[in-house]
Amino acid sequence: MKSLYSIFLLLLVVFAHFHALKVNAQNHLISFAGTGESTTVETVEVENLNSGASLKLNGSDILRLTDPTDLTAVEEKNNSLLFRIYPNPMIDQSILEFVPPAKGEAMISVIDITGRPVDQIYSYLETGSQEFRLSGLKKGLYLVSVTGTSYQFSKKMISMGSSEGILKIEKIASNQRSANGTLIEKKAGISPTIIDMPYVSGDRLKFVVRSGIYTTIQTDIPTRDKVLTFNFVKCVDGDNNNYPIIEIGNQIWMAENLKTTKYNDGTSIPLITDNCEWKNLKTPGVCWYNYDEASNKASYGALYNWYAADTSELCPTDWHVPTDEEWKTLERFLGMTWESSNKSGFRGTDQGSQLKSTTGWQCGGNGSNSSGFSGLPSGARWLDTGKFQGLGTFAGWWSSSEIFGDGALIRYLYYYYNSVNRMAEYSSHMGKQNGFSVRCLKDKNGLR
Repeated sequence: MKSLYSIFLLLLVVFAHFHALKVNAQNHLISFAGTGESTTVETVEVENLNSGASLKLNGSDILRLTDPTDLTAVEEKNNSLLFRIYPNPMIDQSILEFVPPAKGEAMISVIDITGRPVDQIYSYLETGSQEFRLSGLKKGLYLVSVTGTSYQFSKKMISMGSSEGILKIEKIASNQRSANGTLIEKKAGISPTIIDMPYVSGDRLKFVVRSGIYTTIQTDIPTRDKVLTFNFVKCVDGDNNNYPIIEIGNQIWMAENLKTTKYNDGTSIPLITDNCEWKNLKTPGVCWYNYDEASNKASYGALYNWYAADTSELCPTDWHVPTDEEWKTLERFLGMTWESSNKSGFRGTDQGSQLKSTTGWQCGGNGSNSSGFSGLPSGARWLDTGKFQGLGTFAGWWSSSEIFGDGALIRYLYYYYNSVNRMAEYSSHMGKQNGFSVRCLKDKNGLR
């Protein structure tokens, strides 16, 4: 027994070393859950912000991130005797994948270091690729085997997880029987489908997840198997537009620009089309860039003067126009120093790139959008002429914080800067009669 224990420890060291060498080429399994207004995830859109690859899944699907540089996996895929377990070592769950040489009944077993079967199931297998999900194993070394009428495969597996539950062996589709012969009915669509996506370690993924009227965006750099949980939050404006939301640090932001023409109490905001009227207006007003609602509403939202942005009813109920300090909180979370955040003009390093969308900016000005904020160059309407400028090259967002009496602090992104401009020194661009975009911020505990 002492010798067996020594072998077990040696295997742990070898597997840990192998895991360290292969971590950059390991597959990861990502599943999805909801909380807040809905616990059901209906659809998921995944975009690799580094490569540009994208795909759509059902909420019950499992995303399998596969490293295209993993030559071992490629070789195994091309081998008719495919038998692999990944990830191995297992953290929360692993996939057993193999191709049986003959169709028929087979027994899938997981055996611990003492030789005791932890669990076994019988399943009818076709000759194509078969996949089973293993989960719930305690830490330890195990042997996984598949035994058919004319063949037997086996492979060692280490569990590094913290689970104290009961092992589950789940076939990805069709019917199976437990070890005592009881038939387990598994209706079509109940078992999750595994969807593959190429992934290189360090890539950042953007997830757009929907459940009914709710949409939540999240970015992540997966390094292991995990369940991503998305907080569904109500964000509906006075025109009954529903907005996706994005959590950045401890803040919840709208992930699109505001596009309402009504306050949240149903009162209309004056729509201003005359240039002279816009120039002289010192009461709330809204407009569409170049007066073209059809072309610009969906992507860029509306443009508001500060008098509209200053009203507590502009944003959806329980949301508000952010203060200058709340913009700073966002910037600091993205890595801007405290000192830089308090300065005027373009500050920081790549925070602007993190806020910009990956498409839509002219002359190579697209960002990384690593924050998920998805800022688009929505342009502005100027107070001195009432004319529009900058669609495709810059974006400005109001804060609720006044400065110099006739001005307010804004955040400004420009196509050839990766930093963020905080306009806090007197400029006509800060005038309250300008037309800029609005991003609303969720109230905390009902308070602004």
